[in-house]
Amino acid sequence: MNLRTLSLIILFFFCNTVLPQTSTFDEVHLFQTFFEDASLNSDPYAEGGLTFADYSAFSLFGLGMRGAVPVQTNVQIGGSLYFENLNPEGFDSHSGISDLLIVGRYKLDTQRTRVDIGGKITLPIGGEDIGQGNTNFGAFAAIRHPASPSTVVTGTFGLEFIEIANDRKASVLLGGAGIFQINNEFHIVAELNIQTQIDYILMNGGIDYVVARNGRLRTNLGVGIDDGAPDLLVGASYLLSIR
Repeated sequence: MNLRTLSLIILFFFCNTVLPQTSTFDEVHLFQTFFEDASLNSDPYAEGGLTFADYSAFSLFGLGMRGAVPVQTNVQIGGSLYFENLNPEGFDSHSGISDLLIVGRYKLDTQRTRVDIGGKITLPIGGEDIGQGNTNFGAFAAIRHPASPSTVVTGTFGLEFIEIANDRKASVLLGGAGIFQINNEFHIVAELNIQTQIDYILMNGGIDYVVARNGRLRTNLGVGIDDGAPDLLVGASYLLSIR
């Protein structure tokens, strides 16, 4: 066996063992902490979709878009805007646009584990009759770590200041997730998210499936286990990377 052959064998095993272990599946985005995550991509991306949330006293339907654009190697700016329909039990329904969410993220220079920090603010352009028209803001830190060649774990910690009944309350955001690669096209996402001030605990599971070179079909199902979370959450969307 000559030196060239030996080098090719070593390179083959390196590419098939070492490299997957360092991948953090940045192209697979979380569903709940979509922005409060350490997945800063080099290409712009946008996700359009719909959600349905059923609470004990009302239901909420949303249709809209969210996405982000890299402005520097380590900096990304994103945002989201939705059309929402609020349907309270025993009362007339109301429709309108949501507040505009603006998010900025910065990727720290780390090796195996990705670490992002960021801030966010909502611009109060939405209708008050659908629970919008609030200026909320906060900051967060997030990590992604490859636990194995086919599994990535994530964590999020944030502090948010939310308008509630003409007052502003501080709320802690805690999030954790696992991303499991079935094959190159198919990933399963499992999430648990907590917001302390609004008694929000939601368990969420989703599927991320590549249907085109730069397009992904995504569906998710969430179950709330605290009063401030929806009893049932269903979503479907299409995420497009702009290359």
